[in-house]
Amino acid sequence: MKQSDQQARLSHLRKRAEEKLDSEFKQMTETLPEDIPRLLYDLRTHQIELDMQNEELRMAQHDLVEARDRYIQLYDLAPIGYVTISHKGLILELNQTFVKMLDQVRAQLINQPLSAYIVKPDQDTYYLFVSRIRKTKQQQNCELRINICNRSMTATVSEQAGVEERDWCWVRIESRPLFDENGEVYKINLAVSDISEYKRASEQLKHLATYDQLTGLPNRYLLETELNQRINAARRFHEKIAIVFIDLDHFKVINDTMGHDYGDILLQLVAKRLSCHLRDYDTVSRFGGDEFVLVMPQIHDNNEIVSVVDKIIREFSNVYNLKQQEAFISASIGISIFPDDGTTFGALLKNADAAMYRAKDAGRDRYCFFTQSMNHELRRHQMITSEIRLSLAHEDFSLYYQPLIDSQSGKITSCEALIRWHQINGELISPAEFIPIAEKSELINRIGEWVINQACQQSAEWKAMGLSDMRIDINLSGRQFIQDDVFRVLKHSLQTNHLQPEDIGIELTEHVLIQADEINLSNLRSLDKAGMQISIDDFGTGYSSLSYLKRFPVRNLKIDQEFIRDAPTNAADRSIMEAIVAVGHSLGLKVIVEGVETEQQHRLAQQIGCDLEQGFFFHKPMPASQLYTILAHQNASPN
Repeated sequence: MKQSDQQARLSHLRKRAEEKLDSEFKQMTETLPEDIPRLLYDLRTHQIELDMQNEELRMAQHDLVEARDRYIQLYDLAPIGYVTISHKGLILELNQTFVKMLDQVRAQLINQPLSAYIVKPDQDTYYLFVSRIRKTKQQQNCELRINICNRSMTATVSEQAGVEERDWCWVRIESRPLFDENGEVYKINLAVSDISEYKRASEQLKHLATYDQLTGLPNRYLLETELNQRINAARRFHEKIAIVFIDLDHFKVINDTMGHDYGDILLQLVAKRLSCHLRDYDTVSRFGGDEFVLVMPQIHDNNEIVSVVDKIIREFSNVYNLKQQEAFISASIGISIFPDDGTTFGALLKNADAAMYRAKDAGRDRYCFFTQSMNHELRRHQMITSEIRLSLAHEDFSLYYQPLIDSQSGKITSCEALIRWHQINGELISPAEFIPIAEKSELINRIGEWVINQACQQSAEWKAMGLSDMRIDINLSGRQFIQDDVFRVLKHSLQTNHLQPEDIGIELTEHVLIQADEINLSNLRSLDKAGMQISIDDFGTGYSSLSYLKRFPVRNLKIDQEFIRDAPTNAADRSIMEAIVAVGHSLGLKVIVEGVETEQQHRLAQQIGCDLEQGFFFHKPMPASQLYTILAHQNASPN
């Protein structure tokens, strides 16, 4: 009842009592002696006052009961649990929210130790929490897990519903100590909040941040964290750790030919197979893309590593079933060892990666241990990469041109543009060294664009000088070719220099051509139709598939110099060359032989019917000015 309502009711009662008292006193004065009415009046007045006080007490008691009930309701309906424990840790009082947290009956919890309802691994946390309260006499808080007593009874239903159920929940406990007359803690009020959802969300976020969502393996971040921990432990106990870097061979072909969905399935299957070959204390993670890293601690000798890696390589030889389609894939593996090959996460991963690339260069589908010579090679690669960037900016590259000779007439019919790199210090770096390095980055695209533009400019200059029929052939790398941009660059350079497609030719290796998709093939067909000559370079060293010759719009086959080298004295090499010439001619292609260095080789090329020859026997690669002089003399000759 509101205080204003109480005051109004009391005033009304007092007024009625006063009116009644005045009426009774008037009657008594008329019938009783003079002093008796006054005494009765005073007595009656005291009685009314007592009645009023009783009424006030009754209303106060009613308000107190209402307040108590309201407090109990609020206490029980509070969204967080409240519990009061004694100095011995016994439960003295608790609200219904905390009772529900424990899934118990209130009466069964009174005078029970709160510690009995805390999961055992967290009880030390609880005892330390209470100890800090008694010692500091200040508010404290902690996070721990409490048992849910009857959860097992409902677990089956929850599991069927697809909800994860646990027999404990996470809570946050905040305290407020109560003190006796001596200032000592004799009770502690605790506010208990259920933070299970928060913890679950935190775990999910942590999992998202540390695990690869496709394969379920630890990701690069968790790999670095764990490897650093393993390194610290290995350093203390003088142990070795092997870092095994695994890269899938030709994974892009799976994605391009079958689709990324199939590629994802393959990665999942690879992750499962790798996990099957781990020792109990090994871990495997997905480093990124088609790369995986295996960490093998407690290594005593390399035989332990080889045993595991051999199993992995054999596992890759088995077929992978992708949505009822079969796929085969291999892996190149690089291995570095702590502390021999590095003492930090970055150094070990870098060196394992270098060993993996050495395995790829050696033919793939194999493993390779890191060696210090690779470290020197890495530094050399880094130096060359930096120098390439500077040289592109300063235009330190140049093009040399090696003529192609008609086997019968001996005349120059076209030439091949070959890049040369003379550094400021005079050092000549071979293309065989810097081109493979450039192909591992975007630098090969920049070099390729420079070569295209320089070759087109040179062709335009020669035309202006009267050499109108000298085609310049350009080599395209695999990285260039699979990017549509190279065709745009080529067409733009032709237009800028007012050239026709037949003024420039392109050379591609078999390995590059097999990576071609339909867009690449469409671009090649457009160039071929416009008159540009396309040659297969180094034919015979790759797949040498006749189906490729039929599928691709090529006009020339260039036989690799490996075959002409010993062909004059080696019947097998001669037979291979004769077969290539026969196949090429039957398909209407011109056959070119590279690497002709002797008179015998030249005579053999003529005998078996090669159309064109190229090599040091005729001309070495030379600057454009030198080749112009030779061409001008050839054109001036009557024959």
